[in-house]
Amino acid sequence: MKRIFALLLLLSLSSQLFAWGPKGHQVVADIARNHLNAVAKQRLHELLGNDDLAAISLWADDVKPQRPETYGWHFVDIPKDAAGFLLPRSLTAWRL
Repeated sequence: MKRIFALLLLLSLSSQLFAWGPKGHQVVADIARNHLNAVAKQRLHELLGNDDLAAISLWADDVKPQRPETYGWHFVDIPKDAAGFLLPRSLTAWRL
C-alpha cells in the first residue's frame, strides 16, 4: 500500500518542481560570477554593461516561447562518462 501511495504522490507532482525556476537560475549565476577571474569579470562587463549574470540569467527561458529555435542554446548535455565540457559538442547541439 505504501508503494502505491508513493507512486501516486510522485505522479501527482508538478513537473515545475523539477525545474530550476527564476530564483535557481539567479543563484547559479551569482555563484558563477563569484568564481570568475579578473579578466573574465572585465569581459563580462564589456558584454553586459551594468547588467550582471543574475539579471540576465532568465533570458533563455523568457525568449524560448517566441523563438523555439533557441531551445538548444539553453543547456549542454554532457555525457556521464565525459571528462567535461567540449565546445564542439555544444555547437552540434546548437545546430550552428
